[in-house]
Amino acid sequence: MWDQTYWRKRFQDIAETPKRFAMDEFHNTGSTPSIVNSVEVMAREGRKWGLEIMLASQKIDDFQAFTELASTIVLLDATDNATRRKLQDQFGFSDAVIEQLQELHGPRPNMGAAFVIGAKLKTNFHWLRIYNHLAPTLLWALDTTTQNRLLRKALVNKLGLERALKLLVTRFPRGTAVDYVEQWKLDQSGDEEDLGIYAEIASTLIRDFVESKAA
Repeated sequence: MWDQTYWRKRFQDIAETPKRFAMDEFHNTGSTPSIVNSVEVMAREGRKWGLEIMLASQKIDDFQAFTELASTIVLLDATDNATRRKLQDQFGFSDAVIEQLQELHGPRPNMGAAFVIGAKLKTNFHWLRIYNHLAPTLLWALDTTTQNRLLRKALVNKLGLERALKLLVTRFPRGTAVDYVEQWKLDQSGDEEDLGIYAEIASTLIRDFVESKAA
């Protein structure tokens, strides 16, 4: 027998549960009208269902249909003046925000990555530059820089993920070994295409780590 009491409660629980719909690389939709219209409907009607929509893309043009519907805007990069002015035209912020956009950068030692966030309070957006400072373990776990990624992979192959991250954090607490790797290449062969060099570096780091513990 259908338990109406159970399903009423179940429906209420689902209705009250916060939900998130995320689309990364939104430019891959090619601004297809059917997709844009579907997302727009969700943006207009999703609030009453506790639905949060997150869209991510490299080009501001991909969000033109959602400018008026957005409640939070996160700008991670604006490398040229034309892009900054386009952002200003689209979101209507002041030249003071332009100045903050000029200061954006990726992760830096002891500083983190800078980005600008705009939050709509009532009818107006308020803009602020803030920093995302990750702990060294997260920096090493998430870094996609070629040198760091390949060194991490070589160490993971030898030690497993947890021990590899521990060694990397101990040896490179700032979350990067790019300078170390590039100097190694110069000292050894200068062959930047030899992926085997990362296995050699990993072996050296492991040996040095073991010797330091034994000393």
